[in-house]
Amino acid sequence: MKRYIHTVDAVFALILFCAFAVSMLMVLSTGANTYQGVRDSVERHFSEDTAVDYISMKTRHYNGSDVKYREYDGSGVLYFLSADRGSTDITAIFQRDGQLFEITAEYDDIFHAVPEESYMRAATAIVDIQSLVYETLDGDAALLKVVCTGTSGDAAETVIPYGGDGGDEYFARDFVVNKFGESPVNTREYTYYDARLGRSFDIHAVYAVSPDNGTVTAFFRRVGVRGGETGLVYDTGALFTVSGEYYELFTEDGTDSRFANASVVAFLEGFTFAEADGGSSLELRFAGQSGEAAASVRYAGADDDGGVLIF
Repeated sequence: MKRYIHTVDAVFALILFCAFAVSMLMVLSTGANTYQGVRDSVERHFSEDTAVDYISMKTRHYNGSDVKYREYDGSGVLYFLSADRGSTDITAIFQRDGQLFEITAEYDDIFHAVPEESYMRAATAIVDIQSLVYETLDGDAALLKVVCTGTSGDAAETVIPYGGDGGDEYFARDFVVNKFGESPVNTREYTYYDARLGRSFDIHAVYAVSPDNGTVTAFFRRVGVRGGETGLVYDTGALFTVSGEYYELFTEDGTDSRFANASVVAFLEGFTFAEADGGSSLELRFAGQSGEAAASVRYAGADDDGGVLIF
């Protein structure tokens, strides 16, 4: 009788062990399948998720007004201005040849008039992707939709704050007006050699002389020839400003000019000035990202003795 009881106990224990083993195998199998599914999903969506997360994190380091977008060389480029707008360096993120790239360099060097000479060729690759598309949201000019298609063919998207296509031209115009105040406005064409960049620039400047201390404040765009090679002329349209004594800016031989220490006011598609009202006034035009002269200001003219305008 005792032997029978021991046999039943052993069988029952064996059944419990087998049930436990089967349960453990089922749990492990389920966990393995879940892990494999998560891993496959992460690997499948790695490129597009990494790209949109990277762009989102990058955007958080800037004010929305400092986040800009433009078309260049057949693709969209997202770029970020320095917080104080005092540097000519920008950071740009773009897609080319199946990869997401980032570069920090001078605005002139990135958005070169000859794309083959752009510093984008020296950019750092971040992740492989198929495409990167930026879309403005209807009814909200302050947001930009970013859609990235990864190597799997699937897409991920995010929405980021955005400075919009307009605004900088009005900011630039108001900045110039506030700086000039009631001072006489003059224009001058000038060429200087920037030893730091190793190239010469033609300056198209408007300037005013402070009646208080004689300091010259100039706003200008610059046109350069890269590497001294004929034909590689470029003009980004970026608006610069610089202050100093007249002889410090307009040096006799065009070297050591303080124009080399200028700061960026805004990145525009164009800054031009021309006579208006039959030659009796000067009109400054500020073109935004759309390329249209959306903002302008006129200064009434007078003869040289009047001192209001000389051009």
